[in-house]
Amino acid sequence: LVYDLQSEKTIDEFGEGVIDTSSTICVSEDCIATSHFRQVFLWNAKDKGFIRVLNGHDNHVHHMEFSKDKKLLLACSSNDVKVWDVETGKEVMSHKDDSITYATFAPDGECLLLSTFHGFLKKLNIESQEIVSEERLNEKGIDMIKFSSSGKFLMLACLYETIIYPTESNNKEIVLTEHTNSVYGIEFGFDGQHM
Repeated sequence: LVYDLQSEKTIDEFGEGVIDTSSTICVSEDCIATSHFRQVFLWNAKDKGFIRVLNGHDNHVHHMEFSKDKKLLLACSSNDVKVWDVETGKEVMSHKDDSITYATFAPDGECLLLSTFHGFLKKLNIESQEIVSEERLNEKGIDMIKFSSSGKFLMLACLYETIIYPTESNNKEIVLTEHTNSVYGIEFGFDGQHM
């Protein structure tokens, strides 16, 4: 459904006859990506027309995001991550790992960061499809990772805590331990200074 916040009304819908439910949605100016189990569906954001389906994931797709230039789409399941060319629908990269919890584009656009339930953060080069670095940051596992809009901070959602790492300096990380339960969602504010 497309909902207008000003009028507080549903103004349009898409997907009828193609999918009945979506678990994840990702939006750019030109394209809307939705997932249904192991498939990713691409839609034209302007006319809501169906473009194509992207197949090949081994498990339920639980996270998607567009690259900064909107040319690539990352789709992550619990045991694989794939990068797709939005225009052609071709698979650009595929990486299998049974411990993946989340994936995001690194600020340079050339790599992905993958988090695992073992607490590792892995940097994966998109072109070579090789792990270029791997570090264990948390023994309790990492559920989600997010970069600030400036790329100067990396935030991790972990069991009972949120950890914020500066990416461009040797400053010490900030650990927020006020949570009384698991942290499942994190986000930086638009200014990059609040979370």
